[in-house]
Amino acid sequence: MKGWSETELVELVRRLGSAAAPGMRVGIGDDAAVLEVPRGQELLVTTDLFVEGVHFRRRWLPAAAAGRRALCRALSDIAAMGGEPRFAFLSLAVPSASGLQPSASWVRGFLRGFAAAARSFHVALAGGDTGSSGSGALLADVIILGTAPKGTAALRSGARPGDLLFVSGRLGALAAALDSGRRPPPIHPRLALGKHLRSHRLITAMMDLSDGLSTDLNRLIRESGVGAEVDIDRLPLAGTLQQALHGGEDYELLFTVPEAGAGRLPRSIAGVALTCIGRITSGRGAWLVGSRGRRRRLSPGGWEHAGNT
Repeated sequence: MKGWSETELVELVRRLGSAAAPGMRVGIGDDAAVLEVPRGQELLVTTDLFVEGVHFRRRWLPAAAAGRRALCRALSDIAAMGGEPRFAFLSLAVPSASGLQPSASWVRGFLRGFAAAARSFHVALAGGDTGSSGSGALLADVIILGTAPKGTAALRSGARPGDLLFVSGRLGALAAALDSGRRPPPIHPRLALGKHLRSHRLITAMMDLSDGLSTDLNRLIRESGVGAEVDIDRLPLAGTLQQALHGGEDYELLFTVPEAGAGRLPRSIAGVALTCIGRITSGRGAWLVGSRGRRRRLSPGGWEHAGNT
């Protein structure tokens, strides 16, 4: 990396990491972290790969914003389980090819953005790794460890026919921004919302919307063995219908609620609006329903890594 050694990089990560945090007996500086899981809790573990040229570009994301985005993408998975994030691990591979290396100040900004976001969400940076990337792209591999009370983590597999289908926030914001040449909006992982829905036992299934409603809804109903109908006119749009259905990276929550219990669900939680967009059916597949009752198949059209290379 331009003007900076790997040793200096490791030392900066160590300074930005958490010297002490609840449940962390040993953090950065040893061969492995030593962590404790609170009694009565289960461990939630998620990993997220943040790749330059695929998930972000240096020219349209400032360094600190890119670091924050790397963390928040992974935090959204913990939110979707109704969990509480506790520890983060960051492994960073920096391009080694001449002309593709980021400056030392850019990497410093990325790490500081990551660490600042971790502090704001009360997540301890407990370790990671550094290395060189021969691909010419900067790679950040993020691991989050969270917890939830035993047996309560929200899953994708609990939706049942008759359940109502909800989303948080609005859909299509990132696709609308990129299509118009604007900087992508920041991610706000719905941690407080997910925890509220899980702890109040309001939901039967939940996941986050990272790859587009069309793709992620099909994943949820496949895991639950059900079908779904989406009312086009109810979708909370932040762009066009196509951007909302297929754009991806909304990082809102998609969840199902028993119809009998829908009256207990407020219109917003933690300042985030909730919208009923349809219902779960006993059939198979996802369907869009128009104002005149016309139905058409909602096939996965969002991000699929194997098909978007």
